[in-house]
Amino acid sequence: MPAPPCPNGCVDPCADWHDWERCPDCHAPFHFWRWTERNAHTAKKRLGERVYICACLLWTALHDRRLGQRLLQQHPNWSAVCNYYSMVHGLRLLWFLIYGSYPTGHAQLAQGLRGRHGAKANWEMDRLPEGSKRLSVVAFQSLLRQEFNAPMLADHVSLLGDMFESARILRNDSNYESLILAHQYFHGAEEADRVHVPDEMARTADVMSKASQLVLRYMTQIVGCVFRNDRPWVGLGSPYSGADLKALLWGYIRDKIRGANDRQEPSPAVLAEWLQGLPQTMNDMTETELGVHNAHELIGCIEYGVFGGKRILMMEFRGKVRELERAVGDAANGGGSPSQLFS
Repeated sequence: MPAPPCPNGCVDPCADWHDWERCPDCHAPFHFWRWTERNAHTAKKRLGERVYICACLLWTALHDRRLGQRLLQQHPNWSAVCNYYSMVHGLRLLWFLIYGSYPTGHAQLAQGLRGRHGAKANWEMDRLPEGSKRLSVVAFQSLLRQEFNAPMLADHVSLLGDMFESARILRNDSNYESLILAHQYFHGAEEADRVHVPDEMARTADVMSKASQLVLRYMTQIVGCVFRNDRPWVGLGSPYSGADLKALLWGYIRDKIRGANDRQEPSPAVLAEWLQGLPQTMNDMTETELGVHNAHELIGCIEYGVFGGKRILMMEFRGKVRELERAVGDAANGGGSPSQLFS
């Protein structure tokens, strides 16, 4: 049974970003994060959590790309996977920065950025409601043109969506096993028909690396738009400037990079390696003083369970690892024929 028409005139898929502001029922994720003076305590907590989630998504995109770079030569198949997931997290960040949620499915993530059919933002997080309308690429493009005055960024949304869709399709085949089964190294009598798996994996890894770099370069510019000083999109109406919120964002990322480098203080050279190939604006953040800013107080407002039970998931993951360890131990040390398998 079709849903009743929206009294505010919202259509599905949504092609007008102004509908987000007009209709809290249809676009609940967008309104969830908005600053309201009526309940400043809740607004402050949610703003801190939103910046924290943005930092986690951007950090993960950087981390995956860093792994992809390190694996590029010796393990190109895994390098391709890492760079693919860098794109996933980068494009989730695009949705989250602009709308406040994102599609969890990879096909839907691409669909909302490349065509008029659109996709729903359905990320499951504690308290965050699901959007009831699909968002089309037209809504994102019109917002970037009209509100951010960024026509070039608007023009590239659908190009990124098309690129990610191609990567998504390739991702399903970007493992050694499927390629070797499909091509058996050489398949076909003619030279032009022959496929050499190591060469194809190297090509796959190289193009995935370039694709993830393009997404991160694009996201650097989006971050500049949403945290601009004159009228920040994230935190609009709050007492915090765009520069303060961006400094808080980068402070989180810097701390995570520090933790990823064997818990040692990262030198500028190490930071430069993580940011290699990205715009200078991101590198410039490492040169600024990030410790003192008005938004620092938002750290104390964050409830770190905002990822909807990520800690619970990791505890469950650890439990499964222990269960496998137990099963391996039983198989290796048990009596009779099972132990002979390991002799």
